[in-house]
Amino acid sequence: VDKKPLTEALRSFRMWIGSEKPPIWANGPDFDLVILSTAFDRIGQKPPWSFRQYRCYRTLTKMVDVPRPEVTGLNHNALDDAELQARHLIQILGS
Repeated sequence: VDKKPLTEALRSFRMWIGSEKPPIWANGPDFDLVILSTAFDRIGQKPPWSFRQYRCYRTLTKMVDVPRPEVTGLNHNALDDAELQARHLIQILGS
């Protein structure tokens, strides 16, 4: 994966989220979203979400019994972990 400057990466992230105000899923919003919010603060911007959009993947996985998909990629690689969690979330919400 190509590395990008923080400003460019966050700009792309903001565009990807768009203006629809979708739920923002995190594996612990009090950790992941704090890091992202701090990154937006560093570049002088507000995050493109409000606390009302926070959703906790970790809590949801404890409430339902849907097996996790097969691991692909590297363990503890941020992108690979996020993709695995997204695939699992899609399975949970589709069940």
